[in-house]
This record gives sequence, structure tokens and C-alpha cells, in this order.
Amino acid sequence: MDRNNKILIYSLINITTILFISCFGGNNNDVKDIYNTDTKYLTLSESVGKYYYLPSVNDEDYPNYETFDLKKGDSILLNINSDSSFIFNHFYYNKMNRIDNYHGIISKGVDEINKIHLTFPKESFNVQGFLLSEEDTIFFHRLSMKNYENYEYRLFYKKLKKSSEEKQ
Repeated sequence: MDRNNKILIYSLINITTILFISCFGGNNNDVKDIYNTDTKYLTLSESVGKYYYLPSVNDEDYPNYETFDLKKGDSILLNINSDSSFIFNHFYYNKMNRIDNYHGIISKGVDEINKIHLTFPKESFNVQGFLLSEEDTIFFHRLSMKNYENYEYRLFYKKLKKSSEEKQ
């Protein structure tokens, strides 16, 4: 019985120590929520690639796939090309108006030479930018939502990572 008590006490001390370290000892300040980072402006070469829409994590959040009337397996895609062109397979703007295969030419920023700017229709919010973390590059733009007079929503598009075959 005495031996079992020692094992039990030893186990409880280890569990308590592990819980305490995980709650207070970890350095969680290094891990930033990418959606709360400052907007970055990338050069064309840094931004080239394929991006896909990141839906809301919670299905009750607005918007999600149903909001955009997308079928299962479909997504909103953005492709930024090295020749300064871009294409969205579905582009949403101004109260959820939709343009399929919306494409255009990237313009340079007025205030910074290296800052790229995707040209959007005149009726849309033209607020856009990139968010960066160590692992991800995310493009975003604002969208005014249907049935919400003053409601703006940021659509996030995550850049696909290149496979080892594409890097060669």
C-alpha cells in the first residue's frame, strides 16, 4: 500500500508540474494571430502565386461557403502571375455582386514603388493588402455585404505553398 501511495503522489506531482508549465511557462507571445498583424505590401515577385479563400472557422459566422453560393469542393481562387496580371475565378464586391473570371493588371502603388495594387471595379471597396507570418502569406480585400448597410468584411486568401517539384 505504501508503494502505491508513493507512485500516486509521484504521478500527481508530475501531472501538476506539466499543467503548470503548459499554462504559464510556454512563450505564447511569439505566436501571433495572423489576422491581427499589420498589413504588409509586397513586391510582385513576393506575391506571385495561387491563393484560395479561407472560409470562417465557425459556420455561424458570416460569410461562409453558403454565403457565396459555392458548391461542395469549390472555392474562390486568386492567381497572381509574374507578368503583372491576376485572375479571380469568382470575385465578389459591392453588396455581393459577383464577376466570374475577373482579371486585370496589377498597378504599382502611388506612394511606394514596390507596393502592388490589384485593380478592382469602381463600385468596390478598394482596401486590400497582405498579412504575413513565418509560415503563411495571406491576401485580403474588403467586401460590403448584402442586407448590411454599413457592414464590411475582409475576405482572406491563403497562398498555396509550392511543392518540391514546382520549386525545381
